[in-house]
Amino acid sequence: MKLGTEVPEATIHMLEKRAEKLASLVDLATRQSPKKDVREGGTLLIERLSEWVDDIKALREVGDEDIHDVIQTFWVRLHLAERKTRDWSIPDELRAAAGRPKVRRAKASRPQRRRMRTAA
Repeated sequence: MKLGTEVPEATIHMLEKRAEKLASLVDLATRQSPKKDVREGGTLLIERLSEWVDDIKALREVGDEDIHDVIQTFWVRLHLAERKTRDWSIPDELRAAAGRPKVRRAKASRPQRRRMRTAA
């Protein structure tokens, strides 16, 4: 790996979460459309978003020096798509459901230890 090509995992994770949120919103908005081309276009966009994220992860693994340009291009595409979806007439309930993170189950916590008194 060359100096300056390392991309933090947090950056990849942030892009992946934004892509998932956009894909969820597009799916909710296009799934029930009476127009076949709208449904197919939504499905195609969702697939492309997933492919782009996978490509970025693969570039990070091999340490490709073009990764910064690819991330920048993907970020711009995400930003434009997010702006475009803001203009869609989607009910607020669906918009909120698309952006809601999945519920994580709480880890089972161990019972608190009882402190033993030491004999003095």
